[in-house]
Amino acid sequence: MLLTGGHAKSIETHASQADAVWQELMNAWTCSSVIGCEHRSGSGAPAAELLATGLLPDQPYCAITGGEMAPGRMIRLRAFYGSPEWTGKWSDNDPSWTSQLRNLMQFKKDGNDGTFWIGFEDFVKWFTDIYTCRMADDKWTKMTARSSWVDASAGGCPNFVSWRHNPQWLLTVPRPTRFTLSMTLPLPEGAAAAVPPSMAIGAYVFRGNGGDDTRRRKLVLLDGDVIVPSEPRYTRRLVQEISLPASDTHYVLMPFAFEPGQESPFTIVVRTDDRDEDGVADMKMEPVRPEEDWKSATISNNWSLSNGGGGPPGSTGFNANPQLQLRVSQRSGRFFIFVESIGVSDDGRLRAGIQEGGTAYPSIGLALHRSEPPLMQSVQPAPRDGVVLQCRLEPSDSPYIISPFLQQPAQAVAAHPALGYLVTVYSAVDFQLGSSDPKCGGPKCDYNCKDCPMFDVYERLMKIEQGIDKHLSFLSQF
Repeated sequence: MLLTGGHAKSIETHASQADAVWQELMNAWTCSSVIGCEHRSGSGAPAAELLATGLLPDQPYCAITGGEMAPGRMIRLRAFYGSPEWTGKWSDNDPSWTSQLRNLMQFKKDGNDGTFWIGFEDFVKWFTDIYTCRMADDKWTKMTARSSWVDASAGGCPNFVSWRHNPQWLLTVPRPTRFTLSMTLPLPEGAAAAVPPSMAIGAYVFRGNGGDDTRRRKLVLLDGDVIVPSEPRYTRRLVQEISLPASDTHYVLMPFAFEPGQESPFTIVVRTDDRDEDGVADMKMEPVRPEEDWKSATISNNWSLSNGGGGPPGSTGFNANPQLQLRVSQRSGRFFIFVESIGVSDDGRLRAGIQEGGTAYPSIGLALHRSEPPLMQSVQPAPRDGVVLQCRLEPSDSPYIISPFLQQPAQAVAAHPALGYLVTVYSAVDFQLGSSDPKCGGPKCDYNCKDCPMFDVYERLMKIEQGIDKHLSFLSQF
């Protein structure tokens, strides 16, 4: 059933999932959805058995009403006028009807009007599909946002630590709200409409950060943070019905492509109630803004420059690992330290942090340490794209040292010659991240080491300067 101006979706009915189907029906009636159902040929009981009950295969029925009635869970259905009607329990001629039930349930015996009552147990037994459609009437408010997964913002699903880079939106929900989220991918330029999508997509709703961090993006997920999970699907248009309880803190909406590095523009549309009909939505949606987001810094390098480092804490060569200085000078704060593997190769092809086709990541870990006062925190190595350390750090005259490490350095570098590491630090307080080289970032810094925070800026300025020189050289010929 598909109605113009509305949103429709299909639900398969299974007796083993009766409670979930019933809840879906109740939710649809609560938000004034139109509900239809049918028995699809070949997907349920044999046609002969179905016809014996008075029901017809491949014919739509409308679910007029239903609920917890005196006899139990009941649904009132309507077919086309003059169509055969249900002949089982609670049919028009069923002797179970009493005068009291007739009055209570507005029962009317008419064998030609196509309307009948049916118990929910029989409903899930004989009907294979339910269709719900909610009309976009004048009580709805529409919010649209356009964005894209590109470069670092193509973070993939939460199976990867890079999911945090995906575009995120803050949802303000002052009272219980139900809304429809649709996400659409454009067709590739010049492609036919029938071209199947090349990526699986989904959308999560997380519990937002609390306190002073409520307007910042979500970086990690703890127990209970996933409010609305999502099963990725290969589709160009994903539609979800979402219900959220009222909350003093924001929720976070995060659309994603299943694998990191999959790039595409996308459009999300949220349709929500406007109960007061004042033109103001019952909820608010706004992007995480850079000026309100976490402060961050990143350093990357290649493991081969240090022969793969020296192994995990406690090993004899641990001090041979990269040592990055983290300085916290003003006030204490919460820190998130990520270390990720880059340049992982699979059959000779480089993967920039993408676990595709069974790519085997080397086991990577992270240690945070300092000699005075003594400190050592670490994350055990794991064979995945990256790990994260959460901690609270106090201001200190001496720097904290961040040391990424490999569980088996020699084997990892031999298997992945271009293997590198990417260290990213996030916090709400000011900090500095740099190389352990004392001159790096200082007055004598030549910005010529990749550990230097200014290296990328320096490289870009050099390219611009080279371009200008070529242009001036060209002009001087005239």
